[in-house]
Amino acid sequence: MPHDMNGALKGLVEAARVAGCAVIERGASGYEAASRVWNGAVRRRPSVILQPHTTEHVCLVLRHCRATCPPLDVTVRGGGHGVTGACASDGAVLIDLGAHLTRVRVVERAV
Repeated sequence: MPHDMNGALKGLVEAARVAGCAVIERGASGYEAASRVWNGAVRRRPSVILQPHTTEHVCLVLRHCRATCPPLDVTVRGGGHGVTGACASDGAVLIDLGAHLTRVRVVERAV
């Protein structure tokens, strides 16, 4: 069930903005382009698109979504090239990793 802009979603949007995460809400400039998936035949309308700049942003979003009751539905887009468009879902929170998180750094740990 889509959450639209209920209290839980509003709280997430506010927390993400305060943390410095890019937030694109329905109706905002850039929403249509940001919600588009690679397969043009598939059209999904997430409630909000979050474009984290850091792994801390991703953790904040996931913690917030999990802590709500019921938990907010979340989808994650990496490169966005899936044929089925599974990276987005109607009414869900879309975490767009490809917008700003463009590098991977591997940290080796002693085991």
